[in-house]
Amino acid sequence: MTTNVFLIWSATSSEPLTVYAGNAEDADLVYREWRTIHNPAWSMDPARLMEVSKVWLAERPQLAEAVLEAKKVPLDWVFYFLGHEVGWTSRTSYMDPVGVIAPNVPLVHYYLAETDGDGDQTHIFANSMVDAIQMYRDHYETAYTKCDHAYTITERSRWLLMGDKTSLREEMDRETVGIAGWDMREGWHIYPFDHKMAGE
Repeated sequence: MTTNVFLIWSATSSEPLTVYAGNAEDADLVYREWRTIHNPAWSMDPARLMEVSKVWLAERPQLAEAVLEAKKVPLDWVFYFLGHEVGWTSRTSYMDPVGVIAPNVPLVHYYLAETDGDGDQTHIFANSMVDAIQMYRDHYETAYTKCDHAYTITERSRWLLMGDKTSLREEMDRETVGIAGWDMREGWHIYPFDHKMAGE
């Protein structure tokens, strides 16, 4: 099954245009029209055009929701990112752009540590898997004196941080690393691994 959602890059931009269209040919036409109207500095021909998978789209719930809304009207659409709280909106290629065509890609990655057996979870924000593992061990040894239990750490899509965890994405954009914790008054934040709120 197809998603009909395409990422299209110009030769002069590292950020893709996100398009909903009936097929790749239609998406190519949307790119050309959008480029002519809004950004003539982009290459006339797309440098790359890729249809996203269902898994890729499912890992981006806010964009998937905007796609479902756009599909209600049988047109081709361009998507714009309005911010972590608001998410995405769709416009036709000739309408004035809003927001940005793509969100920033932070250097910080989101990792989830799960304790084998009891499923206890820790949200880790680090620059690499190696850093995430070290941070988890340092955090656990600081809080509990030793880290001798079995655990699994996997990288996750930051777009799965929804609802009150959206603030964690905003902190990733500011290149904040550490362990997530929740405070009753301030909500979710990324704390240094040895902070008393880390992992709470």
